[in-house]
Amino acid sequence: PTQIPYVAMPPPAKPAKPCPVGRVEQGVPAAVSAASAPAAGASAAPATLRRVLLRIWQSQSVANATELAELRKALLNLQRSGEMLDGALLGMAAAQCARLGDGKALTLICGFAASRLELCGSRAVVEMAQAALHLDCAEPSFLRALMAFLGSGCSGCTNSRDLAAASKVLLHSLREGPQLCLDHEGALRGLAEAAQPFFAVDVAVNVATSGLLRDAVEFIHAAVHVAGSPDVSLNGPEIQTVEEAFSSVLRFIRRHLHLASARDSAMVAGSVAQLWQVMPQLREDVLWPCLEDVAQGARFKSEDFNCQDMAAVAQAFAKLERPNEVYATVLDRCFCMPRAADRDLCYLLWAAATVPRWADSPFVGRAVLELTKRDAAQMASKDLTQLLQSLGKLLRLPGQAPARVAALRWQLQVLFLEGVRRSQSFGTKDLACLERAREALEQDEAPVAGYGLGPPPGIDGREEASCHDSPGSHSHGECHSHGHDGHSHGHDGHSHGHSHEHSHSTCTAVISHGDAHGHQTKCEGEGTFESSTSPKEAPSCENETCCPYIRAGPEMRLNAHCSFAGHCVRMKNTFIHIPCSSFSDSESDG
Repeated sequence: PTQIPYVAMPPPAKPAKPCPVGRVEQGVPAAVSAASAPAAGASAAPATLRRVLLRIWQSQSVANATELAELRKALLNLQRSGEMLDGALLGMAAAQCARLGDGKALTLICGFAASRLELCGSRAVVEMAQAALHLDCAEPSFLRALMAFLGSGCSGCTNSRDLAAASKVLLHSLREGPQLCLDHEGALRGLAEAAQPFFAVDVAVNVATSGLLRDAVEFIHAAVHVAGSPDVSLNGPEIQTVEEAFSSVLRFIRRHLHLASARDSAMVAGSVAQLWQVMPQLREDVLWPCLEDVAQGARFKSEDFNCQDMAAVAQAFAKLERPNEVYATVLDRCFCMPRAADRDLCYLLWAAATVPRWADSPFVGRAVLELTKRDAAQMASKDLTQLLQSLGKLLRLPGQAPARVAALRWQLQVLFLEGVRRSQSFGTKDLACLERAREALEQDEAPVAGYGLGPPPGIDGREEASCHDSPGSHSHGECHSHGHDGHSHGHDGHSHGHSHEHSHSTCTAVISHGDAHGHQTKCEGEGTFESSTSPKEAPSCENETCCPYIRAGPEMRLNAHCSFAGHCVRMKNTFIHIPCSSFSDSESDG
């Protein structure tokens, strides 16, 4: 028989693994790889897309029409070729588009990646979502795909940094509104399930770092605000999952709170205050102990806390309406009033008015004294109305010292006049605050015995000023933080006048009150305040033609018969002189 010669057959070729976008095989030059590509152009698509994305990443200007057409063509070719997607390049290009404000190129990238988010990786998805939400160019299809990706637990998220960024993306997506019907509840549940392995309570101390703690703080801060949003309604299983995750993360934060910065501590306090209303079942076991630990941390690291951080923690105690003597002591000793912004003073005084037993703390008097040195005309309207609320509530509290009551009443009148001047631009809520301030001023019509309406000499000022009260028929005020140019005493019947002058006074406001002791004090940034012994020095009539009412009521009216070169306003038995230079409008505006 004929013998068939043996022919050695070559081994079967292994199927080539798909390469990421634009990446060539190792050991093969780029020119050889490009030359061996099929003529159809499918394999050339990855390299083209890689070049386009790298050009976008390295560019310093918005893509023009030619570059946008090239990017669209490269994305279409990649879709037809079926090559593996390199999500890192898409995320880097999206981040660069956000820096440059290139919304058109970013829309193309996000639209292409919407159906492939699970192939991109958590870091790239977060970068694309942050860029799209920042430029407000996120399409509904991309947002729905994003909610599904977050609901799956970020598809294998490998680090806590991406998890914290994903929670902030979820919070940012709430502003898109309920008309898109996004599944925020499912996304929050998925993030809560993914967070428990990263922030477990039994994590060793040598494993936890300040970076990991920062990620836990940012995650809980964003996730808590998502859970407390009125547009999010969780069902029973979702509430249980989210509650377990929040409890685990907060216990992790408590265990490693010594690694937290001042900003982290303030964010933890804000998260606790928000979660106090959302999940009341966690109040006693988790939330209140966590806030107490924040107060202890502020006590031991008070030099790291600025005024904004301290005011944020005080606002958290105000929302809970629970006193903490440790943190009240921190505010007394460490809060620097001159460095505080107006908003910080608003939070501080509101906390003093809301938290029990805080109204008698020394920091309240120092805060009121600081307000006397600031120009009310320069305050924002929101800060002004909040200060009116705080001072009005403090004025209603019983059992306060006469000097404190006089100081609060005087400062409330100054802010009330500024609010009346701005009332034409106020909304309904602001006008309600103004009305409540007026009611607080009317609550105690009679002046406090021994004090006028100028800055009373009994304010608790340990840093900026130290004042002493005399139980006799008159009182003296001495400001130790400023030099006095001179003192003058005048006697007229039973009233005594004291004059304290500072060389840096800039404006003048005169307040006159019947039967009150006269005081004239110049304070930094506020001016000279004095009161006369009788309102007859500034007479007024009942004719509405020459002395009209300011706000359609008998409480305040202009006095046209006063010789003062400015505005003279009568409030019951009180005459207030305001110079024209303090306002930007004319005298005819009232």
